[in-house]
Amino acid sequence: MMFKKSNGKKNLVGLDIGSSSIKAVELQRKGNSYQLVNLGFENLQTDTVVDGQIMELNNVSNVISNIFREHQIKTSRVAAGVSGHSVIVKNIVLPQMSEDELRESFSWHAEEHIPFDISDVNLDYQVTSRSSEMLNVLMAACKSDKIANVKQAIQLAGKQPIVIDVDTFALQNCYELNYQPQVGQVVALLNIGASTMNINILNGTRSVFARDAILCRRALKLARFNRLSKPCPTFSLWRSAKQWTSTARPRKKARKPFRRFWWQEAVRSFPVCLSILQNDSKSPWNCSTLFAR
Repeated sequence: MMFKKSNGKKNLVGLDIGSSSIKAVELQRKGNSYQLVNLGFENLQTDTVVDGQIMELNNVSNVISNIFREHQIKTSRVAAGVSGHSVIVKNIVLPQMSEDELRESFSWHAEEHIPFDISDVNLDYQVTSRSSEMLNVLMAACKSDKIANVKQAIQLAGKQPIVIDVDTFALQNCYELNYQPQVGQVVALLNIGASTMNINILNGTRSVFARDAILCRRALKLARFNRLSKPCPTFSLWRSAKQWTSTARPRKKARKPFRRFWWQEAVRSFPVCLSILQNDSKSPWNCSTLFAR
């Protein structure tokens, strides 16, 4: 189900199983827009999830159940995402062929781009452009045991996994729905998590470069509080304005290495992306915007 936006009439709960917390969001369609119905959040114990792999299934399923119960979320249909080393996203070029031929031969074409046994992965693809001689195809692959790991945690909580997406494409779907990007508008989307930063660089609605950088907030918080010679608390970055008191705010100087660290990681991706864009003669482009979450 990678790449696809859900357009069914039944509600879905978006579930973000991160390395430090689990978030749940339920939206309801109202005409041409969406309305927020429920929002839930709960922290996880340290090392419950490592590099996207759920190490403590019972702990995660219990947290999911708690969120649904406490926020009275009635919908049991769930959409979740995957990221990390087990996820491969790549733009590939294939010779021109029919849709049926592509469907039948895609596993064979994808095999040379995947560092895992092809029988151990789930594959999906989307044709992004075509000419008389070639097809440009965006490929997504994820190890099957990782998908099974996420599905099992959701099912143990008594919920039904309907969609397992790639985190970078879920972020892209949100951006497209809210901003309706045009061809030639180049945007870098960053999802800065507790241990992973998802990077997705778009030209209009076309993903030209995507990767997951393993860092992130936990390492940055440690670096920041080491600079202050203070112990690093396990505070949540989802604090509300009332909870985030002036005494809890780090000093301005302490925030500089935090910003510099993830900017450096993001900028490492830009030379590769710009090379791809310069070789894309379909449209002019102007790199102007960066969205970070």
